[in-house]
Amino acid sequence: MAHGEFMILGAYVTWMTSNFFQAYFQACSAAILPGDDPGLHRLRALGMLVEWVLIRHLYRRPLDTLLATWGLSLILQQAYRSIFGAREVGVELPQWMLGRCMFPTASRCDQRRVRDGAGRC
Repeated sequence: MAHGEFMILGAYVTWMTSNFFQAYFQACSAAILPGDDPGLHRLRALGMLVEWVLIRHLYRRPLDTLLATWGLSLILQQAYRSIFGAREVGVELPQWMLGRCMFPTASRCDQRRVRDGAGRC
């Protein structure tokens, strides 16, 4: 039941790493890219810790496992809200992701529409 909170952890670590790179390595135009790796490592570490400390003791009791992970979900949600606040955060896109690109057919598209798969230009 706490799988969404693990995804939130990865998103917030990516956001913090991106902000760190934008603040201290301004020459790096791809500040969004280094955020993925630390988020994955911390997510994996938290998942392993929860498995070792909480879930492995409840393998034969599925209802208790459900209740324990639901409680963990509530605890993690409140921790994220206390640390980061109730408002959502966004990652600023680097300039190279905001421009236009030229295709061989001489049509111009916004890179955001191409990246998001929004269809035709």
